[in-house]
Amino acid sequence: MGIFDFEKYRDLIAYQIEEAGNPRGYKGHLASAAQCQSSHISQVLHGSLHLTIEQAHGMARFWRFAQDATDYFITLVQRERSTSPEFTEYLTEKISKARGKRQRLSDNIKSKKVVLEAGQSRYYASWLYPSIHMLVTIPNFKTITSISRKLSIPEEAIERAVQDMESMGLLKRDGSAISAVAQDIHIDSDSPSNISYHNIWRNIANQRMQQSPTGKNVHFTTLYSMSVSDSLKLKDMVLEFIHSTREVVIPSSEETVMCFGCDLFEL
Repeated sequence: MGIFDFEKYRDLIAYQIEEAGNPRGYKGHLASAAQCQSSHISQVLHGSLHLTIEQAHGMARFWRFAQDATDYFITLVQRERSTSPEFTEYLTEKISKARGKRQRLSDNIKSKKVVLEAGQSRYYASWLYPSIHMLVTIPNFKTITSISRKLSIPEEAIERAVQDMESMGLLKRDGSAISAVAQDIHIDSDSPSNISYHNIWRNIANQRMQQSPTGKNVHFTTLYSMSVSDSLKLKDMVLEFIHSTREVVIPSSEETVMCFGCDLFEL
């Protein structure tokens, strides 16, 4: 579960303690960060006491929460402590907006995309269709000949692919010039084509890693041993980064085509 999946701050604390695997020792460290006794943490979890805002901030620092997660956790505490119905309503709305914003980090990517229906299996079956699809957004690659030279693929094969994508409603022609009708398309994560599409581009990335001069591209793979809470933080950071790439890409002029792949998963 992620930080923003919790609506009660006590549930979040209990989850963090449970995931730590050593409740007694962990409570001591948590209490130290909150500048209170371990017994106080126990009383909070049992509902007889509330955290103070300062204690909540100390815990968030201990968990190394990002700023938005820290604000969210403190707001959860404020809502539980509130004695004013109006203020409680205000905080509830604030919490709802924060959760909605977090959800939209992934949903926004989908909502702005066109779901490809007809021809989906063909489009995602190889690297050729999406490559042509993106290339035609660049002024220098608007013709069958220029695309053929760029990709080192016979013109006949490019022509067949372009015709197919025209039938899908993805491309259109004005004389010999080809342009994209829909650029931002989406495939559902549970689609049978999804895994194969990822694998295609991972394989191409491996080829480029061997062929390209050192320093030309970026290839990064590593393993981290980390706490569960920090793994959730890392996941949030990756989602934020993915969302922020769109803010750069969408207004950017079309000059080159880049493949961006991102992997973050638990072994």
